[in-house]
Amino acid sequence: MCQSDVRSNQAAAGLKRKSTSVMAATIAAVLLGACANSPKIGDSFLLASAKNEEKADPNKPPQSELEKALEYWGKEHAKSPRDVKAAVSYAKNLKVAGQKDQALVVLQNVSLFNGGNRELASEYGRLALDVGQASLAQKLLEVADDPAKPDWKIVSARGTALAKQGQFKQAIPLYERALLLSPNQPSVVSNLAMAHAANGEAPRAEALLRTVAEAPDSDPKVRQNLALVLGLQGKYDEARVVSAKDIPSENAASNVEYVRQMVRIPEQGNKLPSDKGAGGVQSAVIKRGGPDAYTPLRGGAGDAPAANTAWSTSVTASITPAAPKASGSNGFKPSTR
Repeated sequence: MCQSDVRSNQAAAGLKRKSTSVMAATIAAVLLGACANSPKIGDSFLLASAKNEEKADPNKPPQSELEKALEYWGKEHAKSPRDVKAAVSYAKNLKVAGQKDQALVVLQNVSLFNGGNRELASEYGRLALDVGQASLAQKLLEVADDPAKPDWKIVSARGTALAKQGQFKQAIPLYERALLLSPNQPSVVSNLAMAHAANGEAPRAEALLRTVAEAPDSDPKVRQNLALVLGLQGKYDEARVVSAKDIPSENAASNVEYVRQMVRIPEQGNKLPSDKGAGGVQSAVIKRGGPDAYTPLRGGAGDAPAANTAWSTSVTASITPAAPKASGSNGFKPSTR
């Protein structure tokens, strides 16, 4: 083999390694999930019956259903600190109220007396995952996963806990198992695809994402994940078209240009028009769904973003250069499920 061929092969191998590492770093922030969604009011608010309620104080402002539930289950938990039902119900309502840290404390305390309880481990594990404690979540969700009564949400959450720790290859079988239990779940398909992408299998990720991104009721988050995977393969024109279905075309073009600058893969097709130059994109913001909306990934032209292991439990995947109005602190979806 001639020296030029050797150099060419070495350059190609280096590019593949670089693109794979960039995928892993970027995708570590994008996970869609079902397990960490805020419960619906009807599912989690178990209010006291009328005969147990205290007589209303006419001078006291009327309470919302959430306030009533918090007050009731707070009292029940105080009366029986070791009771799983009271603790889980109280924690669920605290979570809905945005008091996740307090909910975590409640579940942590009751777990000292009910370590083997699967219901408790499930709620505690998914909340730990939602607040970024992936290692703790992994251990708890292993306890919660009942082989006799498997729950796809718990199995998928186990995959997410591993993915958040960069263990993409180990997460893949769990996502596949979740899909066997509940076929065609878009969030799980998307998470499985992004795990494959982070594991260096972008074409396989693309194929999976297309199966859900092209559905009539597909989630914009999934399409943005598809755009990312296309961009990471050098398919910039198609990535821009897919991304522009949900965000302004100029943002879509900037997103794709940012990915191109990170990975430097030769473009497939016509070059994207750009007047930004090599250093035009100074930062990217990864947008996620849910109450925690944005996590910035810093990087100049040609620089990989900082490693971000915050796989979101309910994530979108649209990257928008420049700084939009931030509404939270978490980022881009591999979903917290």
